[in-house]
Amino acid sequence: MKNKRNIIAFPGADPNFVQMASDAVAAGDLDLAAEYFKQAFSQNVVKQNELGFQAFEAAVAETLTTGTEEEQVELINKLSQINIRKYIPVIKEYLVDNHHPILKTLLLLILIEQEVDEPMIVEKFGEEVSIIPADYTSPEESLFLLEIMHFIEARFSHKQPSIYEMAIDMISEHNLILFPLEVTDLEAWKVAYEIYLNRMFDLYSVVEVTEKVEEKLFIISKLEEAKPLHFM
Repeated sequence: MKNKRNIIAFPGADPNFVQMASDAVAAGDLDLAAEYFKQAFSQNVVKQNELGFQAFEAAVAETLTTGTEEEQVELINKLSQINIRKYIPVIKEYLVDNHHPILKTLLLLILIEQEVDEPMIVEKFGEEVSIIPADYTSPEESLFLLEIMHFIEARFSHKQPSIYEMAIDMISEHNLILFPLEVTDLEAWKVAYEIYLNRMFDLYSVVEVTEKVEEKLFIISKLEEAKPLHFM
């Protein structure tokens, strides 16, 4: 009677290829056995990768839909290290849903860096804009930021350097919040920022407040309210 061989278990390996490798060893074909063992583990790696991707894909959708802002920041950091194209559908939904504008910008920066050329809509402050990320550059190069910074530098950098340093940070944050919305009436924005800073530090100002400037002052106050992430 032929003795039944005991097959050694290899956790994580495909049992079918392990069986075939064992048979090859018994037949004395060690080269074939080695190839089967290789296949046994490579097949498992593929399966594990597929399962891992499916689990991560589900986690991305859940976190962007119902996660806290802190969890979303952590996820966005992870997405910046991988190919984000696999998650475009859920990201598209995120960009039009009610989420923090800074977090939307962080996602947009990844899309821009990876030159994603798929059209999508971004909603911020009730305004929607259709964009193709690959067509955009960093918000640091926006005309809004460059023009306002130059103006504020001329107004405050020499006489009130501490105010100027604070203004740089504030306007940079506002620029990130607004991106990629189109900002018009830059002259009104310049005057509004000057007035806003003068009022903040109780400085005397003789700048005329027109209707457009008043509108920008209101937006600036709303941008300040929108700045903090809830966990910071």
